[in-house]
Amino acid sequence: MNGMPWPTTDEERQILDLEIRSVLEDTFVRVAYLEPPTTHLEEPATDAGFDVAGVGLELTASDGSVFSAVWQMEGYNEGLSLGPGDGESRHWRDELRRFDVTDLPQWQPFLGIQITDVYVGWHVPNEECPETVWAVRLEFEGSRNLLVALGHADGAGGIEYLPDQVVIVFDEQLAQSYQIPAQTRSAWAT
Repeated sequence: MNGMPWPTTDEERQILDLEIRSVLEDTFVRVAYLEPPTTHLEEPATDAGFDVAGVGLELTASDGSVFSAVWQMEGYNEGLSLGPGDGESRHWRDELRRFDVTDLPQWQPFLGIQITDVYVGWHVPNEECPETVWAVRLEFEGSRNLLVALGHADGAGGIEYLPDQVVIVFDEQLAQSYQIPAQTRSAWAT
């Protein structure tokens, strides 16, 4: 598995869909944000309603299995890869730095709660590139949602598109307003 988020055949798209949907019915007990090993951060970047992870995040399920959501780039292709495996296996790096964010208040409503649905946002990142995943909304039991998407803090309390960082959006209104030029719908409406 560990496929790229820009499938070029129907078979690759089916495999990607299976990888993304493999988080269904899982409950997570641990969360870590992933950064390059050379990062000088002492703690993860959090903002009002969202967090920023340099490479992505890892979710550890109650059975010990690990799922990761990381950005990937190859030439003009850029996308969000979500599925089973640690961050290194999905991001193709030897080593990543982890920040355990399990105890942060924004994660508390999602721990130990089953994921009931997954919504995927697609876009065409550059001319002549295949359609690729840029956002994934996870719906948890009790209608709690969070959004994982490509992007970063814009410096004014909002989010803007950037293909080599990942945002985790907890605020539904902010997630509903997050839209990128290559997509006609918000990340929330994926």
